[in-house]
Amino acid sequence: DPGYMQPVNQETFETLGADTFGRAPVGCGPYKFVSWDTGSKVTVERNPDFNWGPAGAWENTGPWNIETIEFRIIPELATIAAGLESGEIHVAGITQNDKDYLETLDVVNIEGSLQPGLRPYVAINTSHYPFDDINVRKAFNLALNREAAVQVLAKGDAMVQYGPLSPAQIGYWDGVEEIGYGFDVEQAAAQMEEAGFVKDAEGFYGKDGERISLILYTLPIETWVKAAELVQQQYKEFGIELTIQQDDQGVLLPVILGGEYDITMFGMTHPEADILWLMFHSSQIGGFNYAMVNDPVLDEILDRTRTEIDPAARQEAVNEAQKYIVEQGYTIPLYAPINYSAINVNVMDYRFSDLRGLDLDSAYIAE
Repeated sequence: DPGYMQPVNQETFETLGADTFGRAPVGCGPYKFVSWDTGSKVTVERNPDFNWGPAGAWENTGPWNIETIEFRIIPELATIAAGLESGEIHVAGITQNDKDYLETLDVVNIEGSLQPGLRPYVAINTSHYPFDDINVRKAFNLALNREAAVQVLAKGDAMVQYGPLSPAQIGYWDGVEEIGYGFDVEQAAAQMEEAGFVKDAEGFYGKDGERISLILYTLPIETWVKAAELVQQQYKEFGIELTIQQDDQGVLLPVILGGEYDITMFGMTHPEADILWLMFHSSQIGGFNYAMVNDPVLDEILDRTRTEIDPAARQEAVNEAQKYIVEQGYTIPLYAPINYSAINVNVMDYRFSDLRGLDLDSAYIAE
């Protein structure tokens, strides 16, 4: 990830089958798969025959310099920081807290870029009660203090996000900043009343004597868990009861993609506005449209984002889609964080960009 345009050898895939191929993939990039130690690491080695790197995008279009890359799975942030400091780890994604400490050292370089997408954000199943009511969706948006989330969760290294795209994505429309939902508890309460919900004796919303009580799912990612806890607290203060449940990816993804949830902390990244079609077009229910949005009006707009040939006309359709998604409250964005990477000073001649992240085509490790 991201492997947006990765051609796969059809004969190999059909011979091995999906499960076997998924555990030992064959691609066409500068590295070849070696091994996968589940829960521990994935190892790849240089493809010495690679000579089709894109000129203009990569400085080195032939075989890359680094012979082996080992992707280690390390859930503990303290272990990652210690590995970077000792030089055992060359590259790692880090949090703002780790950045503050690692910046004091002379063994790593820190690079940062704005998140191209919703990650983390509050995803809702619009086909399930209570989110099948637009008033409830608006209320849940209005009841969140996103500025507080930026300060508490990202230490200010983030931008409040009002729509389904972040400013880092191609096609972003800044009009969402004018029409997006701010923090307005009184208006949120009015929307809940419009939907027929009232507070019980303990201050929680319900209808016909039944309180809204939802499970907020999240992956056990530290930043996501903290975001879930903040969201849970803010909704509790507003009058919504949430219980957090952490599940591993193998357990949670089928629940989310299958639409068997009500609300979850989740993430989607993509460099371009076409992610809107994937996330909200009705044909993608069962895929990335886990919000279960089935809206013919939005489908027509999204279809134009894929069929308009003129760039200006296409951008107009993209803007219209963002506006409509915000107005309908089909998603609950939080903020777009600045993602930081720490790179050991021994990694030479790498490049870093907002769109592509870390490029190692010409990189090498100094002895």
